[in-house]
Amino acid sequence: MDFFDTVLWPLMVAVAWIMVRAHEVLTFFGMDASGGWTWVLSIVALVVAIRILLIPLFVRQIKASRGMQLVQPEIQKLQKKYKGKTDPASRQAMQQEMMAVYREAGTSPFASCLPILAQMPIFFSLYRVLYSLSFLAAGTYDRSDSIGPLTQELAAQAEQSTIFGASLSSTFMDDGATWQVRLVTAALILLMSATTLFTQRQLTMKNMPASALDNPMARQQRMLMYIFPLIFVFVGVNFPIGVLMYWTTSNLWTMGQQFFVIRNSPAPGSEAEKKYLERKARRKKRRGQSLEDAEHEVLDLEDSPDEEETPSGGQRHQPKKNTPRSKRKPNGGPAGPGSAPRTTSDHARRRLWMDERSDLMTNDTTAAPQEPELVNANATLEEEGEIAADYLEELLDIADLDGDIDIDVDHGRAAVAIVTEEDPESLRALVGKKGEVLDALQELSRLAVQAKTGNRSRLMLDVGGYRQQRKEELTRIANEAIERVKNGEERVALTAMNPFERKVVHDVVADAGLVSDSEGTEPNRHVVVRSGE
Repeated sequence: MDFFDTVLWPLMVAVAWIMVRAHEVLTFFGMDASGGWTWVLSIVALVVAIRILLIPLFVRQIKASRGMQLVQPEIQKLQKKYKGKTDPASRQAMQQEMMAVYREAGTSPFASCLPILAQMPIFFSLYRVLYSLSFLAAGTYDRSDSIGPLTQELAAQAEQSTIFGASLSSTFMDDGATWQVRLVTAALILLMSATTLFTQRQLTMKNMPASALDNPMARQQRMLMYIFPLIFVFVGVNFPIGVLMYWTTSNLWTMGQQFFVIRNSPAPGSEAEKKYLERKARRKKRRGQSLEDAEHEVLDLEDSPDEEETPSGGQRHQPKKNTPRSKRKPNGGPAGPGSAPRTTSDHARRRLWMDERSDLMTNDTTAAPQEPELVNANATLEEEGEIAADYLEELLDIADLDGDIDIDVDHGRAAVAIVTEEDPESLRALVGKKGEVLDALQELSRLAVQAKTGNRSRLMLDVGGYRQQRKEELTRIANEAIERVKNGEERVALTAMNPFERKVVHDVVADAGLVSDSEGTEPNRHVVVRSGE
């Protein structure tokens, strides 16, 4: 056993203990004891355990890195003050004043290195454990016949396990390394580089005030942001795949952890803080008016273009309940070509109340008793919309997309729409091919509502007006099929559609007095239009 194993032995035993215990749990739940992915997930469990312990150090690292950039103007003043003074007394005085600046800011040049320094012994311990697998499996390991709970039998399993045909203990530079080993190594190095680049960019570009972005420290960090990935290329080829798995998983953890910290505790004056305040403002705007306030507001809107006054004693006509949202302005009137998209819940609440009153006012003698029940139903649907809006807002932030979230009630369902005043194509990724991504987001939004309320939601989601445009297109297709049936064709089968699209076609066909059925199985289920005679 060499010097490193002697020094690292306690940590090697701890690393082996965590991996073996995780391996036992995974095999208990049915995973293959000798499978490569079982051992990979054991390494992931090691990362999770270590990173949870290092969370306090990580928070200190974030704050220290932020503080180091924020104090750079003061540091530059000190450097200018002592420029040209090379005598020991001046150098010592400058160092003392610089340390005083760091102490006052609550930071340190070394604090940002704490998580990395704390992980290095664990990193090398894992390296030594994986390096020793072949010796341990062959019974030639010179210190012991096991590394803690990692016995010769388990070592043989780990040694023989593979992912995509590559052994976890193999390296890119091994003599006779297979193409699978080199491909997996290259993929992991690329992923490590990408996650590191993203993490550094979040820290140096989005979580720093504009005043701190042009100082030498910031420029140095931006340069390192592109140098580190190159270092991974030259260093990573010498490490076993299992170690690269640890490194990559740790990078992914860092990326997610840093995203959470920056999102919820951004640096003052940074781009991240700007987005944080915008999110708070949007939420406050959506929630800033109660349903009761909306009722009083609507009843006071005597000049509303949607309300037509009639002589005393007559009915006051309200807008039709199911007017398409694309035809309304934020104040409820018909939309023109230049009408602005709705961006606040106040308008949605106003329309919501007015829509329900259109049913209530059809009979003055029964309106009052029905209002509380319908208002409660409305409030429930609006709550669904708010929950979904919060969920979607998080998603937009993660995807770094700009858009306003619109809440409405349509046909007895909560209706949420993501709209933008800029290029509608910027939201195209949220729609996907044939609306597949949109359908998935809608289902996820419904699940988010169900998780909060305990009730299954029938919420409808639209992005960039896609569903409305698709509805118009489907109406045209349905009308063409109707004409063909009326002209003598016995039945007309349309192309495969999702449930939303089939529902639109069924409604159009029913309004035309014909019959339609859905035939086939998903994803090829389609509508057939016929006369019904």
